[in-house]
Amino acid sequence: MAEFIWGTNYRQYLQNQAYVDDIRDAQHSAARDTISAIGTSSRSILLGVEEAAQFTADAQWSAAQLTADAQREAGEMTAAATERAADRIVGAVHGLDSTFRWGFGQVNATLGGMSTSLAALVRAATTPAQTAAYEQFEIARDAFRKCLYPECLEALGKAISGDHTSPGYKLEWRFHHLIGVVRLGFPGCDVSLVDPAAAEQSFLLATRYARTDAPGDAARALFSADWAAFVQGKLPDALQHTEGAIGIDAKFAEALFQAAKVRMAQDDPDAALPALRRAINLD
Repeated sequence: MAEFIWGTNYRQYLQNQAYVDDIRDAQHSAARDTISAIGTSSRSILLGVEEAAQFTADAQWSAAQLTADAQREAGEMTAAATERAADRIVGAVHGLDSTFRWGFGQVNATLGGMSTSLAALVRAATTPAQTAAYEQFEIARDAFRKCLYPECLEALGKAISGDHTSPGYKLEWRFHHLIGVVRLGFPGCDVSLVDPAAAEQSFLLATRYARTDAPGDAARALFSADWAAFVQGKLPDALQHTEGAIGIDAKFAEALFQAAKVRMAQDDPDAALPALRRAINLD
C-alpha cells in the first residue's frame, strides 16, 4: 500500500498508480470504523460523490458493531478495554490519511458557492469589470471540467488581473479558491501544476474575501488551506487553519476530523480524540 510522507513526495504520491489500490484497501478496513461518524458532505469528500452510496450499508453495519463493542467494553470497566478502544480509534484516524484526500479536488471545486451559476454571478455584478471577470471564471470552470488545467489557470489569471479588455477583479473568493484546487492537486490532475505553497496562499485569499458574505465558503477555504499546509509538512500551520475553519463553523465535522488527524500526526492522541468525538457526535 502506498503511503504519503508529509512534505516530501506529494507529487509522487499523486502520480502513483498504487493510489487507487490504497484507497480501495482503506475503504474496506479503516473507513468502516469511522465513516458512519461523518455526514453526507463528508462522505462525498472521503469517498467521492459516486462512491459514497456504495458504502452506506457497510457504514451502518460498522456503527452497530462499534456500538456493541463499546457497550461490552464499557461494562468491563478495565484499563485494557479503554486502551483497546482508544487504539482502534487512533488506528482508524491514521488509516484514513489517504482515503480522506481521494476525490477531494473535484468535489472541492463544486462545493457551496463554487457552484453558483454564471447568470447569478453576473446579476450580482455592479461593474463591467466584474461581469468580464465572472465570464472568465466561467471559462475557467469549463476548462476544469474538461481537465484542461493550464487553460483553467490562464482564465483565472485574467479574471483576477484582467487583460487588454478589462482590469480584472481580484476580490472574488471563487477565483482564488479554484486556483487553490488546481495548485493543490488530486489524482488525475496535471502534476506539473501542483504547488502546495501557492495553493495555501490562494485558499487563504479565498478565506479573506469570502469571510463577510459567505462564511461557510470561507470555512471550506480554510479547511483547504489546512490540507495545503499538511502536505508541506507544516503541521502547526495546518492545525491553525483547520481550527480557524472550526472557529467560523463549530459544526464543521470534516474540519474536526482533520484536526484530529493533524493532532495524530503530531503524536498527540490526547488532543486528537476529543476532536474526533465531536465530529462523531455531530452526525
